[in-house]
Amino acid sequence: MSSNPNCYVDGKALYERIAATEEFAIGIQRLLKGAQKHRIALMCAEKDPMTCHRAILVCQNLRHHDIKINHILSNSTLLTQQQIESRLLQKFGLQDEQVNQPVQLSLFTDTNSVETPMSNSTLEDRLKIAYHQQSQEIAYQEKNMTHQINIYTIGFTKKSAQHFF
Repeated sequence: MSSNPNCYVDGKALYERIAATEEFAIGIQRLLKGAQKHRIALMCAEKDPMTCHRAILVCQNLRHHDIKINHILSNSTLLTQQQIESRLLQKFGLQDEQVNQPVQLSLFTDTNSVETPMSNSTLEDRLKIAYHQQSQEIAYQEKNMTHQINIYTIGFTKKSAQHFF
């Protein structure tokens, strides 16, 4: 992840900010250039591409280039980036059939002003929302390394130490 402190809020990585950095753009260009001569495999410890920054951060930004993106699963099958995107839309209720559901109207509703919140959104708009929501779930979060240390002293009392613990 980025060492730029502007890419974090409260210790949590913000993928949109990381993707906007010059270092990220250089990395994407390096991948694209390398892919012209070599087979590229991005590796990570995450089993499911949906929970990995490769698919949600890197491949989101590679998908607009004329390249084929496949994720190799643990059972040796391939999952395309488009299949990841379909899963993202499904997960967050942003597929066409989910956003274009009929709206329950009342007798007093002006039907000319009724729109579902996402009914006029493009696929690209909905994908942007889905990628953002997924990144919020999976992004690196610095662990708070400080923890409270308690020290007890026992003076001369009529109570045993077990009473306090």
